Amino acid sequence: MWVAAGYRRQDWLERLCGRLLQLRPILIVSGIYRRRILIERQTRDNNVRLYADMMGRREESDSALRKEADPRPAIIGVSPSTILQTPRGPLRADDWLNTRLIELVVHADDLSRSVPDRDPVAIHRAALAIAVRMLAEILAARAPGRAVEVRVSPFVAVQAIAGQRHTRGTPPNVVETDPLTWVRLATGRTTWADAVNAGSVTASGTRASLEDHLPLLS
Repeated sequence: MWVAAGYRRQDWLERLCGRLLQLRPILIVSGIYRRRILIERQTRDNNVRLYADMMGRREESDSALRKEADPRPAIIGVSPSTILQTPRGPLRADDWLNTRLIELVVHADDLSRSVPDRDPVAIHRAALAIAVRMLAEILAARAPGRAVEVRVSPFVAVQAIAGQRHTRGTPPNVVETDPLTWVRLATGRTTWADAVNAGSVTASGTRASLEDHLPLLS
């Protein structure tokens, strides 16, 4: 995934708007047909773990996108549980689409931060909610445990990190942040220290730190 600082020039902004925010949804739908297989699936965590390794090989040319046939027939007969063959291994259709949605949310935020003098790109609340919840679930899967409660209001709260289990009352270790800050932390757009210093993250408790577990993908 690309860092926001890389979009300062107008030509980069035009490519991002034209190729990613507009054409990527078409590519996502048409890609379903090419990836449909019926074999044992990967977990979302394993699939996302390989994200950075694939980024250098997944740029499609503008001409290839223009030649795409109508992608709508590709989704006929596809259910959320259909297994797709992705570049990083088999994955459920719903999980694969959600990872593409995360990509769109992150790049929309990248664009907004790259041109702060313009109105920010509107991110649909439902899309942001899905991205936030999925990234939180990946954290919980990658760092299982109940020592720390991570709250991203109003969308999700998960427990993670091995240690003393909390069962009732106020958790002793709590991390709280807003949705966009969580997305930026999880995807390496900002660091734990910078978010805490900026007041975008509040952490209470001796073990209330996610620094060793972030970013989840970059």
